[in-house]
Amino acid sequence: MSCRIPPFLAGGELLLTTGMHLVGTRVPVEAYVARLVDREVAGLGFGLGPVYETCPPALVRACATAELPLFLVPEETPFLLLSREFWRQLSRQDTEHLSAALGAHHALVRAAAGGSAATDIIRVLARAVGGWAASVAVDGTVDTVWPAAAAEPAGQAAAEVHHLYAAGPSSATFPVGDLDVVLHPIARHGHPVAYLATASARPFAPSLRGLALTAAALLELHHGEDVGRAHADRVARSGLAWLLLRGHVVAARSLSRDLGVDLPPCVRMVVAALVDRTRTPPTVDAATLAAHLPEAVAACVYAPGRLLAIVAADAFTEPATDPRWRVVASSPLRPDDVAAALPALQARVDRLPGGAFEITPELHDPGPDHEALARLLAYRRADLTGAVVAYLRHQGRLEPAAQELGVHRNTLRHRLDVAAQQTGLDLTDPDTAARWWLLLRSRGLA
Repeated sequence: MSCRIPPFLAGGELLLTTGMHLVGTRVPVEAYVARLVDREVAGLGFGLGPVYETCPPALVRACATAELPLFLVPEETPFLLLSREFWRQLSRQDTEHLSAALGAHHALVRAAAGGSAATDIIRVLARAVGGWAASVAVDGTVDTVWPAAAAEPAGQAAAEVHHLYAAGPSSATFPVGDLDVVLHPIARHGHPVAYLATASARPFAPSLRGLALTAAALLELHHGEDVGRAHADRVARSGLAWLLLRGHVVAARSLSRDLGVDLPPCVRMVVAALVDRTRTPPTVDAATLAAHLPEAVAACVYAPGRLLAIVAADAFTEPATDPRWRVVASSPLRPDDVAAALPALQARVDRLPGGAFEITPELHDPGPDHEALARLLAYRRADLTGAVVAYLRHQGRLEPAAQELGVHRNTLRHRLDVAAQQTGLDLTDPDTAARWWLLLRSRGLA
């Protein structure tokens, strides 16, 4: 008998066990703990009573050596209670991260409007990411760093600038000490004139990357006397786009009031994807494509090889075609529906040929199936939409559907149960299955 680690661990889980798999095993406990650490398990909870009255000393020693958090669960404490508390804490953490990100965007906008804009932006960004930030000249000289104690690691990061400068306006991520550093170009007329270095604890969270991009854009606007206040206002709205794309509509409305921006009742979302991301620097071409878009409600948000923009519906015009890009635009949407529409648009744009432009069919429909689909797309903890698509594609057979998704069939079964709870679906009903397959196909999701 061996101590097998479940193949469906994705990392970050709190693993609860009674130790039954340790009974009679020939595999050393140290090897079992090492595999848990390799799978990036956050902690191990050992339940007393059913198998062991006390925790095996070998397991205690192995966890201490591997620095894997280990705690004992008394027999009278059910695992379900711990699971509920774990998810409650995660939910509270998400809310705290949103509040912190919103406050940081506010602070960056205020810093950009001040008399010492560049210095203040660096300081605000460093505090927001919990590390350090610096502006670096193209020759590798550190111009501004905050806090001052980070001058040495900032100098190490600056040594990488000449590699990036040779490649054009591109970004890079690499470790310096215990932190991850992201270098973003500060460009004028398509050419780097400086770089923004941002350091934070690894892995660099997506929300912090968004802050760094906003700070880099603001620094671009202040890196020359010919930049007007109107451009600064446009870039400041990138925080608004970031919130809408993640479904935080209440926070987006709050930020829009602070920026003095009228959030239209009807918008269009534009998603553009590079045809060949290996040859074309995304930042340069995304900026070129953005110039062909009408005035945006929020500044464009860049992802690897992609451009996401939210545009006032009554100001929308078809962008110029470019063989390097494929572009899809949504039909008119409410701001509340932007986040739910994103997965379908992302899936559709990847199916288009180079140079193509398409406007999707109506994405918002008050019918019950469309409302249920919106709830499915808005679910954040797992890819419920992908689970339903795979299940229907394989005509209800769990094993091939799970293999397509690369998950265990029990994981797929759990996701389908959650999808049923979220939507009220009964996919075993042939009429429901047929109707939903056509609906998913019409949205470009299947």
